[in-house]
Formats: sequence, C-alpha cells, structure tokens
Amino acid sequence: VILGFDAPRREDAAAAAQDNSGAKKRSRPESSAQPGTKACREKLRRDRLNERFSELCAVLEPGKPPKADKVAILSDATRLLDQLRAEAQKLKASNESLQDSIKSLKSEKSELRDEKTQLKAERERLEQMLKGVS
Repeated sequence: VILGFDAPRREDAAAAAQDNSGAKKRSRPESSAQPGTKACREKLRRDRLNERFSELCAVLEPGKPPKADKVAILSDATRLLDQLRAEAQKLKASNESLQDSIKSLKSEKSELRDEKTQLKAERERLEQMLKGVS
C-alpha cells in the first residue's frame, strides 16, 4: 500500500491477462461497449436506420405486417415516389388547363357584360323613340 492506495500486483495482472488470452469471444456492443465508443455509436446508427425503415414500411403499406427486407422496402418507396411524381405532373397539367379555361371564361364573361350594356342602351334608345312617336 502506497500512500493509502492499493496498487495492483504484477501477479494479479498477469493472471488476468492469461484468463483473457484464451477467450476470444466477440462481445455484444450493447452490453460491453462503453457509451461513446465507435462500436456503440455504430450500433445506435444501425438501430436508428432500422427504426426509420420500419416507419417507412408502415407509411408505405399501413395495416400490413412490416417487411424485414430493406431492399423490398426501398423498392416500394421508389415505386410509390415514381407514381406520386407522375400524378403530380398530371395534376400540374390539369391545373394549367383549368387556369387557361378560367382566363377564357373571364374574357367571355367580360364580352357578355359589354354586350349586355350595349343592348340595354339600345333598348332604352328604342323605348325613347317609341315614347316620342306616341
């Protein structure tokens, strides 16, 4: 004992090294890795990815059991995105067509208003002429 601290003895350290040298088992990161180590961070990254894949699968096919195959999930997501893009293009084209129709209808409405005003004026003129004749 030096200054009140127990120093490890060389014999104990050698015995511990001998015990660990024979066991080359791969340990599980979640149980033995210190937080912040590369293995622990990688495990957390994989867990987050797996969670996102589960969420994506649930969004793609609600009510169906989740798929375990990540390639299938990504294929479904790609297919759905392609369908949504095509639908968006159709809706854009439809919107442009409807906007053109609105413009033409507004112009026709304006023309009809002008014609109505002209017809009213002509009618009033004709009524004035009839009153003058009578």
